Amino acid sequence: MTAMRASLLAACVVMALSACDFAQDKDAAAAYAERYFAAATLEDVSAVLPLYSPRFFAVTPRETWLDTLQHLRDRCGTPTAHTLVNWVVTHNVGTNAGTTVKLIYDVRHERCRTTETLVIFRPPDGGFSIIGHFFQMNESAPAGSEKTTTT
Repeated sequence: MTAMRASLLAACVVMALSACDFAQDKDAAAAYAERYFAAATLEDVSAVLPLYSPRFFAVTPRETWLDTLQHLRDRCGTPTAHTLVNWVVTHNVGTNAGTTVKLIYDVRHERCRTTETLVIFRPPDGGFSIIGHFFQMNESAPAGSEKTTTT
């Protein structure tokens, strides 16, 4: 019985220590996401592009993504506030070794509210980069509120 208690205690200690790693990874990825949100408030929408991974642009062409970001900006305006509402950390081994952090934000824009999911990856020997980014419109801008351009 003592051996079983010792094994159970050791398992609890390992889980507690790894939970600290998960929380630290979440905090580090959230700090990286703050860089994204700071760049997203700049006038030049392309300021966020250096934060994305080459893996992201291998699937979504850079110009296509820039057009998507510009369309969101035209429709909703600049982000004004964001709140982290959920997160998941995964430690991967093998071919895709590294840490993947999925951060879900409630984002307020000048004319809309969205849920934005940022998937941020850090390989074992590198820094974070965005490998996935998803938008869900929660409160749409009123009709006719899109930015218009005259020539």
